[in-house]
Amino acid sequence: MKINSSPESFMIRDKDFSIVSCSPETLIDKKGNNIITKPIAGTLKKNKKIKKLNALKFFRNNDKETKEHNMIVDMERSDLS
Repeated sequence: MKINSSPESFMIRDKDFSIVSCSPETLIDKKGNNIITKPIAGTLKKNKKIKKLNALKFFRNNDKETKEHNMIVDMERSDLS
């Protein structure tokens, strides 16, 4: 967990088993009176040549990625209502 630090991580140790979970996304967090959500949706192969702007264009123009993003936003909205 030190090597792959994530905003959401935990470890459970028992005498017979251990569970380690690390996630780069924050589904729900509360800080004071603010609720924070940072879900991750979409798939794009990591490539050193791709620029952030090109990645944004890819996600905006890809029907599958747009639907996946909208689904995550709707789920978070529902969870918070």
